[in-house]
Amino acid sequence: MISIIENNPYRILGSYSDSKLMDIIANANKIKAFAKVGRTLPFETDNILGFTSLPVRTVESVDAALALIQSDEDKSKYSIFWFNKSGIDFGTTDLINENIKSAGAKFMSAIESNDIASIQDVIGDKAKSISSSKLLSCYIDVMNENGYSEEAIAGCLDTATSEQHISIISALHKSGILDELKKKTVSISDISVDKTPSNITLINRIINDVNQLIVGKNISSDIALSGAYDQFCKLVRSKVISISNNASDNIGKTEKTAFVALLKSCLETLKSIDTSYASTRTASKFKEDIDTISKSINDVDETYLLVIASNEEICWFCGGKASDSFEKKYERSKEYPIGYNTKRVITYTKSAKFYVCKKCMRYHNLESLFIVIGVILFFVAELLLIKCFNDDWGDAIGITFIIQFFLWAITIYGGKALGVYIHSIAWSKSHIRKESDHPIVKRIKSEGFS
Repeated sequence: MISIIENNPYRILGSYSDSKLMDIIANANKIKAFAKVGRTLPFETDNILGFTSLPVRTVESVDAALALIQSDEDKSKYSIFWFNKSGIDFGTTDLINENIKSAGAKFMSAIESNDIASIQDVIGDKAKSISSSKLLSCYIDVMNENGYSEEAIAGCLDTATSEQHISIISALHKSGILDELKKKTVSISDISVDKTPSNITLINRIINDVNQLIVGKNISSDIALSGAYDQFCKLVRSKVISISNNASDNIGKTEKTAFVALLKSCLETLKSIDTSYASTRTASKFKEDIDTISKSINDVDETYLLVIASNEEICWFCGGKASDSFEKKYERSKEYPIGYNTKRVITYTKSAKFYVCKKCMRYHNLESLFIVIGVILFFVAELLLIKCFNDDWGDAIGITFIIQFFLWAITIYGGKALGVYIHSIAWSKSHIRKESDHPIVKRIKSEGFS
């Protein structure tokens, strides 16, 4: 049984395609209520010939099914692959029994022998324009997805009487383009997803081959062909995004320039797809992915640093092989009033983890020594400054200690800042990244921590 019937949202909701929306929603609410207590609820549609088991009915599957049939784009597609109370036979029973050619014949008979307004009442919103050509395109598209396109086309062609329908089906059947697209699709499916740009080149070549199949051919099968081309577009998009994501996952082990080049190659591949034959949904998805990758290229520094920062095998500071790690804490204080003229100060802390090599770990452990040196240097600088105004060293030292008694905070905090600054300069001379470059540190400091 093909998937669109077995997992049809109308089947999950126990409804016919032309049931009133209020009745369908009522069914959905009943199913969810029963599902929450571990029980199932039978429906009339469960007994239709050919079904040997009940559909999966959970709160999640019911919500998803309800969303599909409330979508203008999806409702008609699922409706023509389900049963209705109006008596219009789209060949669903034959599809259940896998008699594909007969199902195609009944589908074509249904869209040719019934008034389009009657069909519209059964399968879609009355306010939405539905044509028999669009229904035919949708039908062949779904049959192509399930590998039954040849038999379905044969059945439709045997029954078709409309010149327009015959023209569409015949052109598709004789042009061979569908078969060529299938071959190209298989070629793309066989491409293994890795981090090398060579696969991007191969995908580009296949895209060019497919465009050569379509461009310049004067065929009247654009509507039917769009289904097959739509699948091709989706597969290309899937491969390109997979390669892009794979590269992103391995950015810590790849040069940033190579990563950017790969992203740009992925972007050009998506842009090279001619989505005029594809569905609105696929074309929209392509645009979304193009925008996403464009943004990734613009934000590549942040992405690159974030992956580096979270990679336990890479030293954040020098890019060597990490062997140790340490956490750096940052604080932020906030005052809260707890009574009249009384406040409570609460100190919040956040930390960032750094992965480092042994050499950088030694540099990190020397920070406290540099702070002590900074305090001493700050004190000596003050001493020399006072000596400039006093020729006697004894008096100068005495005056200095008196000043330090009142301004010890300046000496301690100023010396600490001086020590940290000297330490960072000594470290940065032999390293490619600083502590302040760390994306987590940037985020923490942007929140007011220091």
